[in-house]
Amino acid sequence: MTERSTVETPRVGVLTPAGRGAIAVVAVRGADSVRVVDRCFRAASGKSLAETPSGRVAFGRWGDADGEEVVVTRSEDSVEVHCHGGAAASRAIVESLKSVGCQVVEQQEWLAETTAGSIEAAAHRALAQVVTEREALVLLDQINGALRKDLEQALELIDSGQLEEAKDRMFTLINRWHGCNPFLHPTQVYVMGAPNVGKSSLINTLVGFERSIVFDVPGTTRDLVTTTTAIDGWKVELIDTAGLRRGADSIEQRGIDIIFDSIHRAKLVLHVAEARTWLEGKPSSKVFFSRLKGIPMIKVASKIDLLNPSEIQKLEKRAGDKFFLTSIVRRQGIDELLEGIGAIMNPPALPAGTAVLFNKEQSDRVTEAWLAPSAAVSKHALQALLAE
Repeated sequence: MTERSTVETPRVGVLTPAGRGAIAVVAVRGADSVRVVDRCFRAASGKSLAETPSGRVAFGRWGDADGEEVVVTRSEDSVEVHCHGGAAASRAIVESLKSVGCQVVEQQEWLAETTAGSIEAAAHRALAQVVTEREALVLLDQINGALRKDLEQALELIDSGQLEEAKDRMFTLINRWHGCNPFLHPTQVYVMGAPNVGKSSLINTLVGFERSIVFDVPGTTRDLVTTTTAIDGWKVELIDTAGLRRGADSIEQRGIDIIFDSIHRAKLVLHVAEARTWLEGKPSSKVFFSRLKGIPMIKVASKIDLLNPSEIQKLEKRAGDKFFLTSIVRRQGIDELLEGIGAIMNPPALPAGTAVLFNKEQSDRVTEAWLAPSAAVSKHALQALLAE
């Protein structure tokens, strides 16, 4: 583990990831950090940062009376400056601190110096890239040592001669990686059906804004249109596909071919057809779905607002875990469909503190240890992961 050390020359780094955001955080660390920040910060209270109690938040401007508005908080040997998000504001603050004697430290180096070890530093870096609260909570558990503790316990089992028990622990981690892995690629959900059944409109409603092309002409969508969103706390790609119909022209047929060339990546397919065709038992795209094997499917009846109450009642008798009645006009059935998608494609909720592998390198190392022919080789692979 890397111990955090106090250095004479204050060090400055940006803690938040690159790109625009609501807030950027610039950190200064070192015995002289309060003094150097005081050379740039003008508190609205008129007090110096040195006069501000440790842990207290101070509001003011950076540089002069017309400078950037910032919020500053300090401890005994460190200061955090919170400014407007984006690269320009944080870069200007770093440059001004550099001019008064701070040493600039890159973000990865900063994380390596200020976290308990390499796994925790990697979790910090991954945390900067996630977009949902659920993913963030999983990574926070790893920052707090969940994965390190699990790997160290596996090493203890090996040292005590319990190799099979250690491998059981590794196998659990590997299974969890394959079953709960939102960190590399979003889950792909293909939305398929005949032309003009409301696929694009459905995606727009699920996402909450108009992303797909919507036009009342069959064949409008002739390629895969991908929209990234979050469902039940995990990243999801909703993929709008070309309308499936016999006798399509060459361009539309190419779109259909693209679907079936890439469908093996799908975790789930939504088969969308108008409510009346489901009622009559003959959705026009049904023949295409015979080509899909082994991929979970949800049936979606669209445009139920076009049915009369007795027809809707007949369809409702068929509704269940994998059959949903929807109306974009009335926004009916959308919440239930989202819950159904989440129930099929997402892993069960992980208890707080669960150890999770969160990148491919970790998965490869643990798999190597699990497959190792001897305790010594298995131990070496786990030690390498903890030391990386």
